[in-house]
Amino acid sequence: MVLDLPFMTTLPTNILFDIVIMIIAATVLALIARALKQPLIPVYIITGLLIGPVFGLIKTSHEIQLLSELGIAFLLFIVGLEISFRKLKDVGIVSLVSTLPQIVLIFLVGFYVATKFFLSSTEAVFLGFILAFSSTMVVVKLLVDRHEINTLHGRIVLGIMLVQDLIVLFVIPTLSTTGEYSFMFFALILLKVIGLIVFATFLSKYILPFIFERIAKSHEVLFLTSLSILFVFMALSTALELSVIIGAFIAGVALANLPYNVDIIARVRSLRDFFTTLFFVSLGLQFVPINLDKSFFMLFAILFFAVVILKPLIVFFTVLFLGYKDRTAFISGMSIGQISEFSLIIASQAFISGKISQNLLSLTILLAIFTITITSYLIKFNDQIYSRFSFMSKFLGRISFHREQRLEHQKAIKKEVLLLGCHRTGSILYDKLKKLKRSVFVIDFDPDIIKELIDRGIPCMYGDIINNSLIEEGSLRETKWIISTIPDDQVTRYLIHQVKRRRKKINLVVTARQKKEAERYYEMGADYVIFPDMITGQRV
Repeated sequence: MVLDLPFMTTLPTNILFDIVIMIIAATVLALIARALKQPLIPVYIITGLLIGPVFGLIKTSHEIQLLSELGIAFLLFIVGLEISFRKLKDVGIVSLVSTLPQIVLIFLVGFYVATKFFLSSTEAVFLGFILAFSSTMVVVKLLVDRHEINTLHGRIVLGIMLVQDLIVLFVIPTLSTTGEYSFMFFALILLKVIGLIVFATFLSKYILPFIFERIAKSHEVLFLTSLSILFVFMALSTALELSVIIGAFIAGVALANLPYNVDIIARVRSLRDFFTTLFFVSLGLQFVPINLDKSFFMLFAILFFAVVILKPLIVFFTVLFLGYKDRTAFISGMSIGQISEFSLIIASQAFISGKISQNLLSLTILLAIFTITITSYLIKFNDQIYSRFSFMSKFLGRISFHREQRLEHQKAIKKEVLLLGCHRTGSILYDKLKKLKRSVFVIDFDPDIIKELIDRGIPCMYGDIINNSLIEEGSLRETKWIISTIPDDQVTRYLIHQVKRRRKKINLVVTARQKKEAERYYEMGADYVIFPDMITGQRV
C-alpha cells in the first residue's frame, strides 16, 4: 500500500538531488576551509556561488528557500536557548551604551550612502540595518576558540552582541511586514511581540517546568516536545503576521531557564547545522553577476569602510570614554567589524518580498563574505594588530574623560612568586605555595576570578599578559618565580621572550598543550614546562 500524501505530489523530483549536491559541495569546501583555519559561513556562501551562478549545477527554488528559512528558525531557537541576561550584569552599561550609538550612526551612514547612489528610500532603510548589526555566531565562535570569551573585552563584546540580538527581535518583524509605516503600525508590531513574550514567560514559569519534569527521563520525548514548542511559536508568529524567526527566538527564550536547556541544545544543534548550511548555500545560489562598474566599486568600498573601520571606531571611542583601558577598547571595537547573519536574513527576506533589488542582495552577500573573513583574521591576530597601533590607542586613552578603575587587590608584600592564571591548575598551585609560606601575587584576565580572589583577600590584579606594563607592574626585581598556567602558545612565547630579556635568573615555569610546544619553550629558555596531559596520565 502506497501512501498518497498531498505534499508529495507538489515536491519536485529533483529537490533531493539538489540538496545532495549542496551538502556534498559544502562538506568538501568546509573540510578545506577547516584545514586552512578559515571561517565556515563565507565558505558556505561561496559553495552556493560555485554550484549555482558559476557552474550552473542547480538553481535556487521556492522549496530550498523554505528549507533555508527553517534553518534560520533553528538558529534563532538555539540563540534564544543560550541567551543569558546574567552575562550583562557586569558589562551591561558599557554594552548598552556602546551598542545604541553604533547602530544609530551606522544606520544613518548606510541610509545616506544609499540615497547618494540613487537607491530608493525603502532600500536605503534596509541597507542601513544590514550594515548596523554584527555577527554573534562568528564572533562568539572565534572568541571561544581563542579562550577569550571570559576576558573583559570578551564579555563586553558578548554583551554588545546580546543587545544587538534583542534589537533585531524588533527590527525583523517590522521590516518583514508589508504596509505603510506609521506610529500605529510600529505600536501594533511592538504590542504583538510583547504579547508573544508575555505568553512565553507564562509558559516558562508555570506550564513548561511541570511538563518537562515528567518527560525528562525520555530523551526522545524531550527532543520532540522541544520541537513541538518551537513549531507552536512559529505558528503563533504566522497567525500574528510576524516572522516565524521571531517565534523561534521567543520559543528558545521560553525554554532557556529550564534545567534541560543544555540537553535540548545538544539535540537540536545538528538540525540547526544542517538547515543553516542550506540557508547560507542558498544565499550563494541567489547571487547574480553584478555590473562591476566604477559606481559599484565605489559603493562597495564605502560600505566596506563603514563596517570594518567606522563601526569598530565608534565602539572603541565609546568603551574608551566609559573608562576602560585602551587595549580593552581596541579589541572590543575590532571584534565587531563585520555584518551579521541577521543582515543576510534581513536582505534575503526583503528580496523575497520584493522590497530590495537583486543587485542589493548580491552586494550584501559579497559584503558578508569579505567582512566575516577579515574578522576571523583580526580576532586571531588581535594582539599583534594592537601592538602596531598601541601608540595611537594609548594616546587616545590619555585624553579620555574617565580613568578605568583597576580591578586589583594588593598588599605590601614581597612578590616572591608571580602566578599568571588562577583557575583550575592555578588555584591548586596557589594553595600549595601558600602552604609552603611563599608570597604569591596573582594576575588573571577573568574578572570573576579576580573578584573572588579580592573577596578572599588574596593579592591580585586583573590584566592580560601581553602588555609590557603588566610585567613591569609585576615588580620583577622582587620576583624569584614566575609560574604561568595559561596554555596559550602566543602568550607563552611572548612571556618567555620578555621575562628572559629583563631578568635571566628568574625561574620561569610555563604550560604547554603539546609535546612540540614544550620542546620549543625549553629551547627559548623556560626553566620548567607543565604538560597537563602527561602529568594527568602519570597520576592516573
